[in-house]
Amino acid sequence: MFAALESGADAAIGSRAIRRELIGIRQPILRDYSGRCYNLLVRLLTGLRIRDTQCGFKLFRMTATATRRAFELQRVEGFGFDPELLFLIERMGGRIAEVPVRWNHDRATKVRFPRDPMRMFADLISLRLRSIGANYSP
Repeated sequence: MFAALESGADAAIGSRAIRRELIGIRQPILRDYSGRCYNLLVRLLTGLRIRDTQCGFKLFRMTATATRRAFELQRVEGFGFDPELLFLIERMGGRIAEVPVRWNHDRATKVRFPRDPMRMFADLISLRLRSIGANYSP
């Protein structure tokens, strides 16, 4: 991920979707498919071309204007913060690199079904509405 920033990216995010063979301990199938569906919705509603926004590995160049501005404008605080932040970085002209990572599922995950996925979906809808209404102001 550091190499991606050194190559000029403003943000580097880890991805399980690029090289699925790097996944050691897989998550339960329901969780896997719900994550894939969520990432499809992210791509449809935001225009991001990123295939895995929720992996958890993220590295940001804070000296980059786009990244700093995205953090200033960000509104979502829960699990749905990732798509909003990445959307804003791209919208501000920043470049995001998606990097394959080795990953293992942790059974102690904090995501709770169905409450958290419903909140994440609501956050996506709010993001879309804010972007249409140009309501991203400091």
